[in-house]
Amino acid sequence: MKILGTIVLIAVIGSGLAMASPATPEPTSVPEVAVPPDDCFGRTYTCQAKLSFTVGEDGRASDIKVLESSRSYPCDRALIYSLRGRTYPELVSTAYVEEHLIGYQCIDGRPANNSFKAMPLHTP
Repeated sequence: MKILGTIVLIAVIGSGLAMASPATPEPTSVPEVAVPPDDCFGRTYTCQAKLSFTVGEDGRASDIKVLESSRSYPCDRALIYSLRGRTYPELVSTAYVEEHLIGYQCIDGRPANNSFKAMPLHTP
């Protein structure tokens, strides 16, 4: 019975700590951005990179940095441009965010679409 009480206590403390950690803010709008015309030439790949940024109290992203590059300057530049256009709800304090973003696909040297919205890549 003492072990069961200890497990319940650990579960309660752990759930309290999980609730206390700040959640990643969700954007209220994500702009549609044009696919760079100079990126898909002669290859098939998906534009994606890991970026960090700060969401200010005004709901705008700033201090954007590429943490893991796509190895394509036009892709990184397009993802940064998309982040700059995002808006978030107004916050009580600034939030530091790291996201693995996916942008657009190039298939046989051509973009799959003319524009995209940079979205977080969720892996199971």
